[in-house]
Formats: sequence, structure tokens, C-alpha cells
Amino acid sequence: MIKEFGRRLTRLAERGPDGRIINAARRLEPHVSAARPTNISMAILMIIMLAMLMAVAGCGGDNPPPPPPPPPPPSGVIDIPPNASWILRADANQGTAPALSDGAVDFPVCALIINPANGLPYAPCRAGYVETPLQANISNLGSITIDYTITGDNPVFTKQTNTDNTCDGPAVIRLWLHIANDPNLANLNGRWFSVPQNELRLGPGALTVNLRDLAQWTPIYPPANAGLFSIIKASIGGVGFGFGGGCFAMHGAAVTSGTARFILNRYLIQG
Repeated sequence: MIKEFGRRLTRLAERGPDGRIINAARRLEPHVSAARPTNISMAILMIIMLAMLMAVAGCGGDNPPPPPPPPPPPSGVIDIPPNASWILRADANQGTAPALSDGAVDFPVCALIINPANGLPYAPCRAGYVETPLQANISNLGSITIDYTITGDNPVFTKQTNTDNTCDGPAVIRLWLHIANDPNLANLNGRWFSVPQNELRLGPGALTVNLRDLAQWTPIYPPANAGLFSIIKASIGGVGFGFGGGCFAMHGAAVTSGTARFILNRYLIQG
């Protein structure tokens, strides 16, 4: 555009006197000014340049963008798998047995014998407490559900694992809660058992116990105390299930004939 202005000015200079050249040059000034970029033009130019820079930045490599993070686990649910570190105790005075295989417990088989001291029968073998470690505060959760299956061949269950169990009733399964920092079960206030129970028998079974209903839980020595139960739920160290019946919640159960295996399918604590 400036070169064209120079050529036109030269032609005008050849056609007339100096005054006409100056006037002609002044008449051409608006054309020169129009050739200069206005503020709007500069803004458009900057937008185009920014778009080009962004396009170049987007072509920095062939790596795809990272995937979005997975959704958080659902709140208010503790789902303990069967292959957790479940341990078995014959009773509260026995140390832990080897870890169970996928939550399966074989009931020991032993015939009843007579205690010569008092003449009462008892089974000299038992499966009692089953527990997995769980450091948690379950105060805001509402229930525990256990889903299980018992397989075997014509088992005859007994809860007569000690001679002072003179109360009536079948061999059963219950749930239990264990306070933290009590590995040897020495804290007599640290074990709470479910009042609801299921009789041991072949086939599928399920048991759900309400955590908000104090009447569905009992300490070793009743009555149940709401304040103590609140402490237990806020300071859980382990949860589980166990076998017993009659006068005792979890003094164990055995099979006097046949065979039986307890298989844990699911242990769920939820709101």
C-alpha cells in the first residue's frame, strides 16, 4: 500500500506544479491511514494468534489424556470378604489357630464322653470364636449381616463342650463384637454377643442383627449397658461369629457323628 502511494504521488508530481502535488498528497492521507491496523483489527489478530498457540500446545505428543479417577467406594458399608484373615479359637482361653481357608471352618468330630468328676457328658473338642481384625468406628452403622452355608454328611451337632453347660437348646451360631487392644480376650467387658441366633443345620443360612437396638446385644455378664455398648462400637478391634448354645454364647460346638463344614459367604456391616 505504501509503495502504491509513492507511485501515485510520483505521477501527480509529473502532472502539475508543487502546490498541486502537496494537495494531492494530502488527499491521499486518508488512504494511508486506513491501511494502518485499527484496535479491532489488532484484537482479531491477537485472538487468531492465541488460537494457533493453543492448537500447537495441544499437539505436544501422542499420549492420551489420563483417565478420570475411579468413583469413591460407597460410604456406610464395610464388606468383609470370606478370604480375609479369619482366625479360629476353640474358646476364649485358647490362642489363635491358623488362618482359615476362605472363611471355611470344619467342625471337629468327637464323641461325647463322661466327666468322671461329676458324671456329666461333654465333647472334648470344639470350634468356638471366629474373628477377623477390624479397626473401625461403627457407631453410625445400623446392622451386621452374615450369609453362610453349612455342608456335610449327616452331622449331629452338640453344644455340650463343657460339663457345666446344663441349659437347654441346640448348638447355634451368633455374631460378636470385640473391642480394640484386647488380643488375648482378657477384657471381660470387651466382648459383646448377638442375642439373635441360628441353629446349626445343613444348608444356606443368614443372620442379621440390629446395631442400634441394645436389646439385640449382650455382654458376657448382663445386663447390657448403653454407654458401654457405645464405647464398644466406637472402638472396634475385631468382628466375627462363633458357635455355642445353652448357657454359653460361644463355648464352642462340635459334631458327634457325621461331618460338617461352615462356609462364610459374606460378612456385611452397613448403615
